Amino acid sequence: MSIRKSSSIAALLVLLASALPELSMAQQARLKRPGVASGPTVVRLSITVIDVFAINDADESFVADFVVSMSWRDERLVWEEEADVSSVVRGLEDVWNPGMVIVNGFGLSTGFPEVVEVQPDGTVHYLQRYQGTLSGAFDLRDFPADLQQLPVRLAFVGHSAQDISPELDLAGSVMLASAAVSGWTIRLAESNVERLMLDENRAFVGYTFYVEAQREAGYFVWTMMVPLTLIVMMAWMVFWIDPSYLPAQIGLSTAAVFSLIAYRTALRLALPAVSYMTKADIFVLGATVLVFGALAHAVGTGRLAKSGREELARIFDRWTRWIYVFLFAATIAAALLW
Repeated sequence: MSIRKSSSIAALLVLLASALPELSMAQQARLKRPGVASGPTVVRLSITVIDVFAINDADESFVADFVVSMSWRDERLVWEEEADVSSVVRGLEDVWNPGMVIVNGFGLSTGFPEVVEVQPDGTVHYLQRYQGTLSGAFDLRDFPADLQQLPVRLAFVGHSAQDISPELDLAGSVMLASAAVSGWTIRLAESNVERLMLDENRAFVGYTFYVEAQREAGYFVWTMMVPLTLIVMMAWMVFWIDPSYLPAQIGLSTAAVFSLIAYRTALRLALPAVSYMTKADIFVLGATVLVFGALAHAVGTGRLAKSGREELARIFDRWTRWIYVFLFAATIAAALLW
């Protein structure tokens, strides 16, 4: 996670912590964390990803619909089970709760009422559905074959690791088969517990679920790589035309240059706007240099032919046509290994 995003999350947590309402002494006693003397309260977490609507490269965000489930045990809420009643419903504000927030969510809407279900043994269940935009730290260096870890970052505001021990319910965490976003293959990935540091004296405990998104590169191969390869090969034809036919060489090489310029203009809309080079950028840059190199070669061998050194120009053609192929192969290798 970048320093900018870390500081944003820390600032948000400070704001949330300072916004917690002042409680009366009676409320503080009633909402005191259960089992204080026996160690941290175990909070079991699970997530159900209903859908991922969109993944936005430029602003490093995604739009999702998901349900978070939490459960913990509070012995103060134990009650005697009746024959026809297996649980009771209470308002979330009427019982102690971990104070969970989605720290990387923006304008998230909730779909369920803020209530909890209390079982006779004091086990409390909380379920909430969230829809909206979440931020992530994307790494697009492997574009268009990149794999992104999209985080759903939970934090328990006002509680440290000494207060709460989050545990992931693997069996209860699922992604619905209908969850999909065009151009991506998505699945749930590994999750982790983390400490969210505000300063050296304050830290909140949190849990991060990851939705793993693999970009489907086939579309970009057929719409970007293949057409660009054909333009590079069109420029390669210049090396097979006799240097004495300068107009034909110049005409073919300039046609390749204009095709490349037009294609790059359209291609710019498909490439992510980032400050570093991606695999696709390396491939496009290498192809551009080769096409303009073919034009320079046509001009150079044409001048040699015009000055009466046609045989020297033909020798250049025989050598450079294969150097050109080698450089294009090197461009492909550089893009793949970047």
